[in-house]
Amino acid sequence: RHYTLAFTLSLRAGRTRVAHFYPYLYGDILQDLRRLGPSGDWLNVFDLGPTPGGRPLLMLTITDFEVAQATEGPDVRPHIVISARVHPGEVPASFMMRGALELLLSDAEEARDLRRRFVFVALPMLNPDGVAAGNGRANSAGLDLNRCWERPPEGSEIV
Repeated sequence: RHYTLAFTLSLRAGRTRVAHFYPYLYGDILQDLRRLGPSGDWLNVFDLGPTPGGRPLLMLTITDFEVAQATEGPDVRPHIVISARVHPGEVPASFMMRGALELLLSDAEEARDLRRRFVFVALPMLNPDGVAAGNGRANSAGLDLNRCWERPPEGSEIV
């Protein structure tokens, strides 16, 4: 059994864009980080970039840094890595990331407990060049970054 969804659009003259998902662009993650700026010292933002397109590639570390400083040697707490948008077209992942960051960067008791127990490493947009280009799966060079982890091309985001 097959189903078809059909609809009609009545458009005004000029440019109209139709999107499969509500857009979430690179500027949106930057705006979210400004809006969610923590009231305490539990966020470290590091730029892994620049990307081949010259954009910052952000890595966020979210944790209770005082717990790490209270112990001798390396931080042995479990690390949890959260990433989104290796494929630019996977827009819902950015909204999932927004929700995770809203919780982890909040002053809620649940968030404080999570930060005491874990080190969270978030990569909110792994392919900002592909997002900026409007690509579905590829980066700005046309590469699907999920397919070349073992032998990344020179100059790509994953080198």
